[in-house]
Amino acid sequence: AISKSMEKYSFSDQEKIVKTVKLISEEASGPPLYYNIPKMCKSLNVQMPKINALIEELRSYGFYACRTHFDPQGIRTTASTLDIIKILTSQR
Repeated sequence: AISKSMEKYSFSDQEKIVKTVKLISEEASGPPLYYNIPKMCKSLNVQMPKINALIEELRSYGFYACRTHFDPQGIRTTASTLDIIKILTSQR
């Protein structure tokens, strides 16, 4: 049923739809709130890390972390605000 309804979209649109559905699926099992990383970095006066690198670092500490589907610079994570601040302010 889904593949039939996607026939009306271009290949590029189909890729975007699939990517969005995968992202929503991944974040659905995460915490309800999210962090906007650029806002945190601005308030901390630190350089903005690459979002994927930050997510991987959070995961390396055992936290759940993923992007949000509605904010390309936002992440959902089980890490506390303090944990994120420590990572953002640490020397890399």
